[in-house]
Amino acid sequence: DRVAEVSKKFTAEAQAEAFIGALSERDANRNKEVRRVWQDKWRASCNKRLTELEVLLPKGSDRGRIVALNEGLERLAREMRRFEIVCSHNVRHEEKVRRIAKTYIEDAQIVFATLSGAATVTGPTSGNHRSTPEDRLFETVVIDEAAQATEPACLIPLVLGALRCLLVGDPQQLPATVFTNGGSGIAYSQSLLERMCRAGKRVSLLTVQYRMHPAISQFPSKHFYQSRVIDDTSVQGVGRVKPYHDKTYAPRFGPYVFIDVLDGQEKRSTSDPSVFNSQEADLAVRIYKALKQQFPSDGMFVKGAGSLGFGVITPYKRQMHHLRSAFRQAG
Repeated sequence: DRVAEVSKKFTAEAQAEAFIGALSERDANRNKEVRRVWQDKWRASCNKRLTELEVLLPKGSDRGRIVALNEGLERLAREMRRFEIVCSHNVRHEEKVRRIAKTYIEDAQIVFATLSGAATVTGPTSGNHRSTPEDRLFETVVIDEAAQATEPACLIPLVLGALRCLLVGDPQQLPATVFTNGGSGIAYSQSLLERMCRAGKRVSLLTVQYRMHPAISQFPSKHFYQSRVIDDTSVQGVGRVKPYHDKTYAPRFGPYVFIDVLDGQEKRSTSDPSVFNSQEADLAVRIYKALKQQFPSDGMFVKGAGSLGFGVITPYKRQMHHLRSAFRQAG
C-alpha cells in the first residue's frame, strides 16, 4: 500500500489533477492572474525555442539540438491543450481530468498499465483502429508475466496499434486463474504466450538463474527445462553455504525441506473465507526461535546493513494475521 501511495503521483490522472489545481483558484481575480502568468511563461518558452531554431535551421548543423527543440515545442503544444481544457466552460471536472490525462499519456515514452487498464489509454484519434503512424501511440507493447494472463486480456493493449509485442513469462509456471473453463473445446485459461509457443514461434529462453540455491533449482531445471537452466556464480560457492545446511542438522534446516504438520488443520471463519492454519503458524515461530538460538550471528538475525532478514510466505491473508500474532506473542 505504501508503494502504491508513492506511485500514485506519477499516474496520468494525478498529473492531470495537479495541473488543474495549479491553475484553479477560488477567487476569480486571483484565478485570472494565475492563468495570465502561466500564459506569459508559456509564450516566453515558445519564443525562446523558436528563436534558437531560426538560428540553427539555416546552418543545418547540430541536428540533435534541432530535434530536441522540436520535441520541446510539441510538448508546449500539449501544455496549451491542457490549459485550454482547464479554461473550458461547461465541462465537468472528471471529464477535464480524463482529457488532460490523455495528453500526458501522449507525452510519455513509456506507460505502465495493467492489461485491462490499457483499455483507457486512448490516442489522438477516436476508435480502436490505429493502422497509420499518426494514429499509433506506441511502437512496442511489452506484456510481463504473460503466461499468467488469459488470451483475451492480452489482446487489449494490442489495439493501440503497436508494431511489435514482446511476451515475457514462463508457460511452465502457474497459468491464469479462471473460475470457468468456458464452453466445450475453449481453453480459456490458455495464455497468448502459450499459444505462440505451441505454434512454433521463436522463443528466447533465459538460461541463467540468479536467485535460487542450486539445490532448489536442480529439480525444475531438469524436469521442466531439459537441464538448460544453469546457476549463476552468485548463487554458488561459500557465500551460499550456511551452518544449518550441515548434515548434523539434516533434514530440519537444509536449503529446502518439506514438513508434514500432522496436527495441522485448515480452517475458515464464518466471517472470512480466507484459510488459516494455527499449527503451521506456531511451527514457523518454533523454527525461527530454534535458528536464532543456534545461529545468532547469521545474516538473518544481525541488525544493520548486512542483515538478510527472515521471511515467512503465505498466500492467505487470514494466515498472515495468524503468523503476525504468533510472532508477536513469541516476542
